[in-house]
Parts: sequence; C-alpha cells; structure tokens
Amino acid sequence: MNDESIKSVESLIGKINEILIHSWKAGNSTYTPWFRGQSSHNWQLKPQLYRNHNLNFYERELLRDFKNQTTQYHKNSYPRNNFEWLFLMQHYGLPTRILDWTESYLVALFFCINDYQNQEDGIIWMLDPITLNQATIGEQFVPSFSHTILRSYFIDEPILLDDNFSITNYEISRQVEAEWPICVMPTRNSPRSIAQKATFTIHGRNSSSLENIIEEKRNNGSNKVKLGKIIIDGNSKLSMLKELTKMGITYSVIFPEITGVAEELRMKYSEDFIGKIRKKEQIELKK
Repeated sequence: MNDESIKSVESLIGKINEILIHSWKAGNSTYTPWFRGQSSHNWQLKPQLYRNHNLNFYERELLRDFKNQTTQYHKNSYPRNNFEWLFLMQHYGLPTRILDWTESYLVALFFCINDYQNQEDGIIWMLDPITLNQATIGEQFVPSFSHTILRSYFIDEPILLDDNFSITNYEISRQVEAEWPICVMPTRNSPRSIAQKATFTIHGRNSSSLENIIEEKRNNGSNKVKLGKIIIDGNSKLSMLKELTKMGITYSVIFPEITGVAEELRMKYSEDFIGKIRKKEQIELKK
C-alpha cells in the first residue's frame, strides 16, 4: 500500500485540485483535463493492439473483417469513416490503437475501482490534451473524428489498379503514417459515450506506452506534456465504490443499457454492499 494513496472521493478531489493549481498552474482556466482509471497501478498507458504482436500485424484484416461482418447491425447509424469504425471496435472489446479517456474524474474512478475484489492499488491518470498534441503534432487543438489530420492514423487496404482485377497494389504498409499519439474528441452519438463523457487518444506507429513517449519528448526538449497520476488505495476500492453509489455514479449510469442495470442490481443486493443475511432475516424471508 502506498502511504500517499487516495482512500476517499473527497481526498481524490483535493488531489486533483492540487495538481491543477500547484503543478499545472491551471488557475481559472476553463479547459477540462482528461482522466483514465485503471484497476492496477502497474498497467502502462498502452493500447490493446500494441500488447499483442499478432493482432498488431493483422490490424488491417481485423478492421476489414469487422466491417464485413457487422454492417447489417448499423442500418440506422452507419459509421462514416475509419475512425468511427475503430471506435466501434473499441466499444465492443476488439483491440485497437485507441485508449479510452473521460472528462469526468468520477467516471475514471469508477473504472479504477469497480473491480473492488482486486485489492491491488489502482491509478487515475490526468492528461492535458492540448499539451500532448502540441508535443506530438505541433498543434494546440483537439481534432474531431472527421478532421483530415486523422487520415495518417489509418492503414490503407490494397487497391485494384485497373478495371480487370488483374493488377493490385499490394505495396501498402502495415503501419500507419503517423508516428506519435494524438488526443481526439469523438462524436458522442451513443448513450454510453455521452454518459461516460468519452474522449480518446489514438496511437501512431510508435508502440511505446504513452507515459514513455511523453518522457522521451521531455528528454528531447520538446514541449512538456502535463501528465499526472494518482494512486488509489486498493483496500479502499469497495468503500469508495459505495461513495460513488451514493453520489449516483452506478453501473446503469455509466452503462445506460440492460447489462448496466443488471450489473447494478447484482451489486446492490450483494453481501459486499448490504452485508450477509442474518439467521433471523432468513427466517423472515421464508415466511
């Protein structure tokens, strides 16, 4: 256990304010930092695709097959570009070069502690998206899904060079053109993305973890990226989750769908949340 680890929501708010005011000198700025909660403080900020060499190599085929096999399910909200396809893949658990972030520290805390039976210390990362983009792409803005700058973050497919299907251009790289990660503001077009105040970073061809890339940029004299981390006490995960529940941050709020409601009800009546039913109460229930 880390002696400086956070054990309550109140302490978390205080720590965030300390970082914003004293470390980042944010003052009264209206911008919102991004947060990411992870249940283990040992996990790196590395997208799933870069944790598996095979899937990394076959990213092009993974995207192609996902498109081909799920088109029928998108009749009312068909993805408009490759980034929206990647977002859908991420949404349904397929490995991508995307990392999920949120503008809500309470949402980040939920993801950090909802697996409370894992009593390893968790972590909440804080990121200033403007400073990351300034350091990686030299721009002080956060692009949307449709911005042309994202074109370099996608892998092209082999294309036919004539109408007779006899010549095909297979000289297409299996790596994207862009090298460094970028912060992106998504189109929040689903109840889940709205509830979670979703934002994203998408990695380029550099497969290092985000924190290592940021450290490399600092060592090379590039603009300093504002990245902070807050350790969450593993033994306090359950008590903090109960705090969040009282504040209305529950499964059905984070996941506004039937599965979220079901998980919330399962937890609501569990021994962890209301205690074990005593013998006297069991007798009453049997009547």
